[in-house]
Amino acid sequence: MEVKNLIGNLYFDHQFDQMIRTRDGVDETFSDPINQVELQKAQFAKWLKLNKFPEIPLHSFVAITNPKSYIRISPKYGKKSQKIIRGNTLVNKINGYVSSEQESVLLKKDLKRLTKYLIREDTPQNPDILRNYSIQREEIVTGVFCPKCKKPPMIKLKRTWLCLNCSGKSSNAHEKALQDYALLFNPQVKNSDIRDFLN
Repeated sequence: MEVKNLIGNLYFDHQFDQMIRTRDGVDETFSDPINQVELQKAQFAKWLKLNKFPEIPLHSFVAITNPKSYIRISPKYGKKSQKIIRGNTLVNKINGYVSSEQESVLLKKDLKRLTKYLIREDTPQNPDILRNYSIQREEIVTGVFCPKCKKPPMIKLKRTWLCLNCSGKSSNAHEKALQDYALLFNPQVKNSDIRDFLN
């Protein structure tokens, strides 16, 4: 299952295998999430085979979870459109799959082994970016960058950030700095460390 929590008008385009999101008059393109989930399904099937599990039925779909998104699908999108669902129909979709499977494919011992393998193989990718590129921690420019002029520093006022370069304001400019910290150093952080990083 691929979950998308996008707001706006979502158009699934068959011709270029893309999803177009229109919001506030601005178009933004994304890879077709059906292709994405089908690739994941194929990779999982290959993994099951490599680990000597019996062939099991695999189902894939894309759940659009934001109730404010408006979904449109190209008329020539075909059967793939059946794989696009709203988040609130998720339970019914899963129950439909469960009731359509007449017999168990995996024995209880196979399920235990599969669970064990999946937990063992679940290794989040978290490369050491600084070491990979020979960058010293002291070389990283810290602080909150202005979304308007792209320069630091911004200072925190009561409910907003104020840029000292262009006087631009933003209520969420710190979010990009938090993402940078997670990617550069660690997704887990102490309050004092992130306060230092944000200046």
